[in-house]
This record gives sequence, structure tokens and C-alpha cells, in this order.
Amino acid sequence: MTNLSPELIKKLKKDTDFQLFQDYIIEVIGELDSLGGFDTKVKNEQLGEQLRARVIARDKLYEILRPLINFQEKKEPTEKQKKEAGEKYGL
Repeated sequence: MTNLSPELIKKLKKDTDFQLFQDYIIEVIGELDSLGGFDTKVKNEQLGEQLRARVIARDKLYEILRPLINFQEKKEPTEKQKKEAGEKYGL
């Protein structure tokens, strides 16, 4: 497996395009990690398969991106995200 050099990682993290990509990836992982988006009308077996697929996808993304992205770092939600969450929960 190819290892990313610390110099390359630093260079990527400074790039504004990479920062946009990072924000996008963190959003996608958040969606995979959430309970939303499941069709609860399907059989339990199918629901379990969907959940397992999301967990595998999330874990693989973590594995690929771990050298580049600090997943422990929580970002403040944007105003748009706050508004969408408020609308979703009737606030």
C-alpha cells in the first residue's frame, strides 16, 4: 500500500479545493452514520443489509481518509444546516 508523505498531507490540507472536498466527505460520512434515509417499510432482513452496507461504506471511507482528515474535529454547523435541521424537526 502506498503511504502518503507528511509533506503531501500538509500541502493538501492547505489547498482550498481540498478543504471543500473535506467538508463534502465529512457530510457524506455523517449521512452514512445517521439513521435517516432508511425505508422502514422493508423487511427487517433488508433493513439490516442496508445498515450493514452503510457501516461498511463508512468504515472504508474512514480508512481511506484517516491520514487526511481529522474526524474528531467537530465543525460548527452553518446557518443553512441549522435552518434545515430546524425545519426538519419543526423548530
